[in-house]
Amino acid sequence: MIKNKISKEDAISLISLCAIQVDEHIKTVELEKLVHMISLSPLFKNVKNPIEYLSTLNSTFFGNEVGVIMDNAIEALPQALRETAYAWACEIVMADSEISQEEHTYLNLLVKKMNIPGELARKISSVVSILNRK
Repeated sequence: MIKNKISKEDAISLISLCAIQVDEHIKTVELEKLVHMISLSPLFKNVKNPIEYLSTLNSTFFGNEVGVIMDNAIEALPQALRETAYAWACEIVMADSEISQEEHTYLNLLVKKMNIPGELARKISSVVSILNRK
């Protein structure tokens, strides 16, 4: 169990960082996407330097297993923001236009653990796919 109190912003970021790390291939395009998303989101209006923020967050939770981080992050989120966190994870996973088996499994696990209806999850995934077409 993680002892640090997790804010809703940190929870979304941690779920996104887990999406980056789940396949053990941390890709620059995924990190750049997350930095860009943080810089544009009104939820993160108080974050002045997204790279520094993510670095601090990563250092704080370094050493914890992805599953432990994910469970604690989900617990910190109200239901309405769980859908947002799932959409962010989809954005990160699809940033490189490839979805590994580990990433697919992670997204399915998020849907289950966050109680997101399957139809809504499919709609979110579809929209994110459309937005990431090249």
